[in-house]
This record gives sequence, structure tokens and C-alpha cells, in this order.
Amino acid sequence: MIESPNFRVEVEDDGTLLVLRLHGELDLMSVPTVEETVDRHRAREAVVVDLRELEFMDSSGLRMIIELRNRGGGTAVAFVAPGERVGRVLDMTGVRSKLTWVEDPREALG
Repeated sequence: MIESPNFRVEVEDDGTLLVLRLHGELDLMSVPTVEETVDRHRAREAVVVDLRELEFMDSSGLRMIIELRNRGGGTAVAFVAPGERVGRVLDMTGVRSKLTWVEDPREALG
């Protein structure tokens, strides 16, 4: 687990599937933590970012999500749906419809 005052990321990595559970505020200060975590766990079949416990997301968080989705390299990227507040940001910007959504992270593997 990686923590800062307004943000926490829980990491589960079984060598095939990387799951990042984001808690708190995804903003200019916390985005580098998520990016570094993903970079440390390269070469996975799938990455799932769980947004359920995210309370706030600014434009830098939105940019990071889009960049993660566009990553490529044979890694599937999926997301677990956020709550209403962050969901509104994804809807207003049109990003929600461009992401792959799963209810269970294992769904991203196939």
C-alpha cells in the first residue's frame, strides 16, 4: 500500500494481473504515485484500476486514465466503476464510454 495525506493506492500483483485500488483524491499530487506504481509492475497481461473508493479526480487524473487506457504493448487495461462524483467527471468529458469496465478484476484477463 502506498499512502499520502489525501490518497492511497492498494496494489495486488500476481505476476499476470495488476490491480490498483485508488482511495481518496486523484490529482496533480497523486498521479505520479499511480504512474510509478504501474511502471514498477510492467509486463502484466492486464491492469485493472479500481475507482470505487475515489472521492475526487481533477484533469491530471483524467489525463492519466486516458494515457493508461492508450498504453498498448499487449496489456489489457480495464477499470472498476467509480462512485457518482467521479463518474460525473467521466460522463461530462465523454471518457466513460471509451474505457473498458469490469465488475471483477479477473474479467480483464479474458
